[in-house]
Amino acid sequence: MSIPFTQFKRPSGREVPVTIERPKHIEAMARSVADAGGRFTCEVLVTGEAHLCCEFNDADLATEVCDNSPGSGIPEAVDRLICDAFEAITGLAANREGVD
Repeated sequence: MSIPFTQFKRPSGREVPVTIERPKHIEAMARSVADAGGRFTCEVLVTGEAHLCCEFNDADLATEVCDNSPGSGIPEAVDRLICDAFEAITGLAANREGVD
C-alpha cells in the first residue's frame, strides 16, 4: 500500500492526490490514522521547503517541515509525521476509553 497525501499546489491551492511508498510498518500506522479519520496533506512553501501535515477533526495533529531538494529527507520526515500522528491518535483513543 502506498500512503495517500493531498498536495496543495500553488498559487491556487488546487488539490492533487499523490502517494509515497514507505515500509510496511509505517504504512500500517498510516492506515490506522486514516481509518480513525486523519488525512495527510503536503505543500511546497514559498521558501522551497516541504510542509507535511496530518489533519484530524479540522486541526493539525502532526506536522513536519523539511528540505524539498532531490535526495532530501522527505521519506524520513513522512515516517516521523506518521509515527507522531499514530501516537497522538492511539493516545486519543486510550483517553476516550477512560471517559465513559
